[in-house]
Amino acid sequence: METFKAFKVKLRRGLFWYYFETNLKTPIVEIETGSPCKYIATENNNDFLFKVTYYKNKINLELFHSITDGNGAIEFLKLITYNYLSLLKTNNYHKIKKGVDDYLYSINTEDSYIKNYDKHYKTSLNNRSAFTIKGKSLPFYNNRAIHANMSTDKLLKYCKSKNITIGEYFTAKLIYAIYNTKYKNSKSRKNIKIYIPVNLKKFFDSTTITNFFSYITIDANITKKDYENFDFILNFVKNEFAKKLNKKEFASKISNNVSAEKNIFVRLIPLFIKKYSVKLGYIKASTHHTTTLSNLGKIKILEKYKNDIVSFLFLISPSLSEKIKCSICSYEDNLVVTFCSCLQDDKIEQYFFKSIIDDGIYIDIFGNNVTENIKSSKKQNEKTDPKNNYKNLYYPINNLKNNNFILNLMLTISLIIGLTCVIINMLTTPTIHWSLICIIGIVYTWITTMYSIKKNKNIAFHVLVQTLCIFFVTLFIDISIGYKAWSLNFALPIIIIASNVTMITLLIITRKKYFKYMIYQILLTIFSTIPFMLLKLHITKNLIFTSISSGICIISLILTIILCSKEFKAELERRLHF
Repeated sequence: METFKAFKVKLRRGLFWYYFETNLKTPIVEIETGSPCKYIATENNNDFLFKVTYYKNKINLELFHSITDGNGAIEFLKLITYNYLSLLKTNNYHKIKKGVDDYLYSINTEDSYIKNYDKHYKTSLNNRSAFTIKGKSLPFYNNRAIHANMSTDKLLKYCKSKNITIGEYFTAKLIYAIYNTKYKNSKSRKNIKIYIPVNLKKFFDSTTITNFFSYITIDANITKKDYENFDFILNFVKNEFAKKLNKKEFASKISNNVSAEKNIFVRLIPLFIKKYSVKLGYIKASTHHTTTLSNLGKIKILEKYKNDIVSFLFLISPSLSEKIKCSICSYEDNLVVTFCSCLQDDKIEQYFFKSIIDDGIYIDIFGNNVTENIKSSKKQNEKTDPKNNYKNLYYPINNLKNNNFILNLMLTISLIIGLTCVIINMLTTPTIHWSLICIIGIVYTWITTMYSIKKNKNIAFHVLVQTLCIFFVTLFIDISIGYKAWSLNFALPIIIIASNVTMITLLIITRKKYFKYMIYQILLTIFSTIPFMLLKLHITKNLIFTSISSGICIISLILTIILCSKEFKAELERRLHF
């Protein structure tokens, strides 16, 4: 962190802009406990804009794009890995100085956009909407990662025979795969458009570790007949690369972006307005691309660490309009193409990899096993490096069928609870529509729980807070309209049932990190005893609902103790100092 001080920051809110402030806390390193490229909740990592996790022999670095680009991220990850390997070899932290002695990277944090800004360059942007890849999303905001290993030398030899670059080859393959799996049978008249980030350090004078990249857009403005011919697509892409990969094109884009930032009227817009207008602009701009293809190129490391590092993997998080993204990086003779997607089907990936195999390039496929339709093309007699064992490289998550079953079960239970509330309301107090409050509470719980899962928040904490808030709201309404005790007889047990079912679901889908939620499970269990106590004190008379809520609470607690006994005991000792 002392070497990469540009990363030692937290995001602060100003009157007109967000800004960075030095973060004096220490980053938290944790074991990987979910699918890759999920939302980074900065409060879970002492407000840092990145997170470092590990799983077996894999080190992960995930970060917000605001602090650096892909090349800066690779340099940071390399230094983390160098330090880790040095610590293993010396087994003494105090022998390791700041950074690694022989890692003499020039840490420059200048704003290279401002440095290379020329107001004389201006260009009109292509603002036409692009074809959008649609499909059913994975449950619980999971992402699917699929990687394909191949020989860099063999691929280069093939590309040289075609007089094309690796970037041009994969761009054409991606357009071809999207056309044959999604576009061909659609009624869309919009073009397939590929967003390709470009490292501007190759075109301008810059050594900054912060963001300095731009992009080109390959707009496949061709007929459906042309899409059928891969060689035509390849030639089209090659010409587009030649036309757009030039300094003048990027200077114009820099000018457009910086001039907007320098505009006095833009600068004076308060942040609370600017925040939402920029967000809307981003959402609109994201519809101008079908997907992203990012190529980090060849990653080089210090010679002394080559025997310890097997491979690098590079993933880009899917977004609202780009539900599948592709990335490439290579290390030694190992090139890895990665798809990161939030969609359930993997037709694009299947077609993409099959097309490469048809060109005679052997690939070895692995991923996080959300779907397992794609098979490797490695022959049994094909020589492979024994170190390249990528099986079980990802933290195991529930497969697609299990996730769908859990989601559908939760929806069914919620509907049953809501319908039961309506029926009891009609039979007992038809003039007081308290069941509406319960239904609103169930919907609210669903919205906030799914939001917490998406944003990687402490879900159990939100469940506990919601349980208390909804109960007090129903009690207040009951008292306000003439106390009829429905809030205690019906609403309270139903709220407790919904909360405990939610906790059981969390236990199933987040078992490995459930220990973080255990204290809230205990507090919820204590709160869940209230209906039973009220029944014993003859304050309430609803034996059936009280029994059901108490039974589900006990089942939830027993499941937690059985499935997470060691973690449960450790968390109790840590929290309560037993």
